[in-house]
Amino acid sequence: MIPINEIAITKYDIANEKDEKYKNLIIKEIDFITKHRLEIYHKANLIYSQKIAEKRLRVVPKYLPHTIDFKLLESKCQKYKK
Repeated sequence: MIPINEIAITKYDIANEKDEKYKNLIIKEIDFITKHRLEIYHKANLIYSQKIAEKRLRVVPKYLPHTIDFKLLESKCQKYKK
């Protein structure tokens, strides 16, 4: 998946959010992700697998050339950690 270095993560406490509209939006997004987490996970894995095997695929989905290069990002993340 999309790699992330732990030092690049900023903790966010929704309880401290002063903007109520934004807070409600974040809550709705969390609810959506929670309800659809398996579908999101499966689709993400499918896209990742397709991208990794892109050169070997007989039929390349139209969206695939527009997706990020996961392996390149993983490589850059490893270098960033050092």
